Amino acid sequence: MSIKYSPLQRKIVETTEGAMAVIASAGSGKTRVLTGRIDHVLSTKPGSYKMLALTFTNKAADEMKSRLASLPDVSERVFIGTIHSLCLNIIRGKGHIIGYDEMPHIFNNENDRMEIVTEVLSRNKLLSDSYNSKSSQDQKKLVYEALDYISSRKRNLEYSETDDEEELQLLYDDYNLLLSEQNAIDYDDIIVLAVRIFSERPKVAELYRKVYKYICVDEAQDLNLAQYEFVKSLCGQEHRNVLMVGDGKQAIFGFNGSDKKYFTEYFIHDFGARQIVLTENYRNSKAVLRIANAVYPGSNDETAAAMPGRAEFYSAKNEEDEARYVYRKMEEYTTELKRHDEIEGEITYDNICIIARNKYIFKEIEALLSRHKKPYYYKRGSDTVLFETDKLKVFELGLRVVLNPSDKLHVKQVRQMLKLSLEASLLTFESLKMKIADLNDPVLCSVLSAWKVISENSANYRNALDIIQESLRNSSLENEEKLALHNELESAKEYWKKYCSSVSKDSVSTQGFLNNIALGMVNLSSMKEKGVTLATVHSVKGLEYDIVFIIGLNEGSFPDYRAIKAGDKSLNEEKNETNVAITRAKRFLHLSYPKTKFMPWDKETPYSQKVSRFLRPIWDVR
Repeated sequence: MSIKYSPLQRKIVETTEGAMAVIASAGSGKTRVLTGRIDHVLSTKPGSYKMLALTFTNKAADEMKSRLASLPDVSERVFIGTIHSLCLNIIRGKGHIIGYDEMPHIFNNENDRMEIVTEVLSRNKLLSDSYNSKSSQDQKKLVYEALDYISSRKRNLEYSETDDEEELQLLYDDYNLLLSEQNAIDYDDIIVLAVRIFSERPKVAELYRKVYKYICVDEAQDLNLAQYEFVKSLCGQEHRNVLMVGDGKQAIFGFNGSDKKYFTEYFIHDFGARQIVLTENYRNSKAVLRIANAVYPGSNDETAAAMPGRAEFYSAKNEEDEARYVYRKMEEYTTELKRHDEIEGEITYDNICIIARNKYIFKEIEALLSRHKKPYYYKRGSDTVLFETDKLKVFELGLRVVLNPSDKLHVKQVRQMLKLSLEASLLTFESLKMKIADLNDPVLCSVLSAWKVISENSANYRNALDIIQESLRNSSLENEEKLALHNELESAKEYWKKYCSSVSKDSVSTQGFLNNIALGMVNLSSMKEKGVTLATVHSVKGLEYDIVFIIGLNEGSFPDYRAIKAGDKSLNEEKNETNVAITRAKRFLHLSYPKTKFMPWDKETPYSQKVSRFLRPIWDVR
């Protein structure tokens, strides 16, 4: 791998011993030094040494794998994946140490967790009186608050008794008991259980230390306490060959318990890490960097090769005017300009991304794009929803019960989805299947057959899909529903194919497939999405586009009104989001806000708006 490095980058790549914290601003070659470090270790260290390359997104892991694909032995010597995927591997192999004789199933769907919490609140006398006295709206609010409380405890590794009120402790204990009774865990448990395994059986952590002599952690500013403690417990007191790379100015996941201090303070203190700062920007044009440096002065240094680029500000009359401005500029790029020296190839809608703080901001521009039949799509984060049609949802829910007979939750959900009259006391999976057979629905009968072939062999997922697809030939369904089922089955086959190519032949199983989906490791977003990208800041992190429009840059929208109320910490995260949004633009950047807005409850009065505080200094003097 012949790559030209700057002196600082080379130092990071070649200094393999000891802990190092690399503060890497946007576009400063973060991925380059990470892959360079891996290449250097594989080239210079004995073959028995392995490496861990831990990322926060599956996209980052896939990009790293792609860049390293040409290296010999990379798949044998390097684990590249998210912290959650590594922890799941540890649970799969060592879960029996903490009482999981069978691999637990992941209840990652928020609706599943809401049902568990609702059952806890309803059935326990100490909790139910308060819950049942509330309105349905307040009950739902209480369920969300309960979920936040449970997640917060797990992310902070508070899984034993705490000083919290008795009701909260009861809620936490009963929630986990209900999961345990169904041989299930939630997404937060994946890290918690791995930490418990290392804590209760230090020899296991020691074994991993002996195998993995070198560790790299990407996007380290996004670590929460549980994730940091996992890395710390993995390393113990003696393992210090750890490279963490991140940028506190891109820390935007505080709602997940993330805090840059675990990278910028704890890691440096606990590991004695030396610190290197990368500020040379190799991605963005000079015009884009000027805006980024206005938000965070001095955070990005131009390189000699940086292109001029373009940055444009627009103070729109209102939201409709803002949308017209964006549409007009897009048309100039794609139909009039078409080519530019700073952009490779012809400029198409695929080169363009429109970014907003929240999805509702896209309303006017989406209406314009739809009216003029322009191609666009919403960029989604890790998607874990496999099916959206009812019959295939039934297939997936029942499949979870086939693989995990202790699962009562999804038996109940199948009954509710099909509106079957079965008393709760008589509800079993067998009685449910008999009721489904009595419906004489060809597609649902094929679902029963599909469940059967998977119960006989967990690797029969593709065969199960074929059985359901065959039933569509003679079904009396409307063409639209039949087409929707067909398309989802075809997509599922592609996802299964991708999963099978990522694991050894002996490891292929339907449960492994569902676990990979739960962790977002099988990308359910279409690879064929074309057109203008509409994206919130969180979903576009780590991506880059030639032309970027950031809209809705007014106080209350960006920064969000909730952050303004919450104060400094939340506002700082909003500032980071502004920085992330700006640095997605490689060449041309357009910033806009509406000077007035109409509110849904008052369509007659235009409410005056102020430009975002993060851009006000440069907006006023540009």
